[in-house]
This record gives sequence, structure tokens and C-alpha cells, in this order.
Amino acid sequence: MLNTKMMSRLKTAAGYHKKAILALLPEGMEEHVDVIENEIRSMLMDAVTKAAQECIKSNCKSDVIKEETCERVKKVTIE
Repeated sequence: MLNTKMMSRLKTAAGYHKKAILALLPEGMEEHVDVIENEIRSMLMDAVTKAAQECIKSNCKSDVIKEETCERVKKVTIE
């Protein structure tokens, strides 16, 4: 697993990456990039949620986990 310092450096690098992309685009495109970024984030969260639900449902087939547990996965929106 990545340590906290490395995660911080990766986030900083991602910020610079976004600034570099925005510098290449015409002025006024920032809002469009923000919308695209939010949509991609939502798509990834939906994919992760679906994968987690499928994983939990497949684990529910064992005798250890009750079927009720499969229904307790909820979607979280990150802004």
C-alpha cells in the first residue's frame, strides 16, 4: 500500500497535470473540463459500487454471511 507521503505527492502531480492540460486548451474551457472530470468520477464510483455489490453477493453464497448483508451496499457521491 502507498504511504501518506507518496499519496500526497501523487495528488500534487495530478494537480499539475490538470493545470498543464488546461494551459493547452482555449480560455473558457475550464468549466467543460470540470464537468468531464465530475462525470468520469461518477462513472468510476458507479463501477466500483457495482463491483462491490457483485463481490458481496458472491460472498453471500457461503454459510457464514447471511443474505441480508447483500442489500446493505449504498452509493456514496464524492464531490
